[in-house]
Amino acid sequence: MPKPHKESESKDYQEELQQKYVQLQIMKQQAQSFFEEKQKLDNHLSEMATTLDALKKLTDTKLNEDMWPSIGSGAFVKGKLADNENVLVSVGAGVVVKKDTKSAISVMESRVMDIQKVNEELMGELNKLVESIQQLEPHVEKLAEKLHKEGKI
Repeated sequence: MPKPHKESESKDYQEELQQKYVQLQIMKQQAQSFFEEKQKLDNHLSEMATTLDALKKLTDTKLNEDMWPSIGSGAFVKGKLADNENVLVSVGAGVVVKKDTKSAISVMESRVMDIQKVNEELMGELNKLVESIQQLEPHVEKLAEKLHKEGKI
């Protein structure tokens, strides 16, 4: 039985290395994208937790009491509370609706649960992807090492 030709075998290894390397790079880009999305979700959850806390404290705040509501990015303005029973809640597409404070809290808690669920699913996918990357990297390294020893790369 004839032995396989060394050049042909080496070419197969080069093609496999190239294919696996591209696959590995794509997976790393996906993981980075998932990680950035998770950071956005974490920031959004943090913002929503702050909003929920403010809504819960709102009912204990007396009318006409001085307060410093946030106008975003760590800036605040001095004002007086005129209504502690109703708030405007965004429903999307630039539309807001008036809700009583208790309903607004319920809406926010529901949104938090939805985002937490998405965040958990994203973490599961990210973990699977990282696992796949960790399995593929040693294979790519072995192929590269083999070809390097043969002087092919």
